[in-house]
Amino acid sequence: MIHAVLFDLDGTLIDTNELIIDSFKHTFEFFNKSIPTREDIIDCFGEPLHGTMSKFFDDGEQAVKVYREFNLKYHDERIDSYGNAKEMLKALKDKGIKLGIVTSKNKNTAIRGLKKCDLIDYFEVLVTSDDVEKHKPNKEPVLKACESLGVEPKNTLMVGDSIVDILSGKNAGSKTCGVLYSLMSEKLLKEEADYYIEDLMDLVDVVK
Repeated sequence: MIHAVLFDLDGTLIDTNELIIDSFKHTFEFFNKSIPTREDIIDCFGEPLHGTMSKFFDDGEQAVKVYREFNLKYHDERIDSYGNAKEMLKALKDKGIKLGIVTSKNKNTAIRGLKKCDLIDYFEVLVTSDDVEKHKPNKEPVLKACESLGVEPKNTLMVGDSIVDILSGKNAGSKTCGVLYSLMSEKLLKEEADYYIEDLMDLVDVVK
């Protein structure tokens, strides 16, 4: 039985995909480096930003700074929740399901996005890259959220749009659910999550 549902944020509850892609492109342009393909950028989704930038730039910290300046400049005008996110979250809360966020974003930006989309009040716990030493796909973020909510991983569902979300849930011993409106839907299907959904409202049936 599912007692809690944990959500990734970007690409799962909040549509930030194009903003993230453009932020990557801007950073590479700023440093006069060859811009990766759209597919290569998408493959980095779900990773902590510092780790990703360190793979591409000698000065990862400076690259993160350039990325974030662009991202935050356009953040509020270019993001929104997926259409029925609020309806789904309310339905789960009404069923007594505990809700949490497990994201690789830093805490300030995650909170800013949740507030902008009017979603923050639905969640009892927020686990970000600032809160753990090991990031998704490691089990630590999911286990930390479960501990904070007072639930067993086996009674928890981890929902996400990227491979690292599914692997983190599996590694923690939780149930997993991939969202097929993801830009990585084909790769998600190969991870054999416990559930797949086309629409967020489908989660209401999953937790019955």
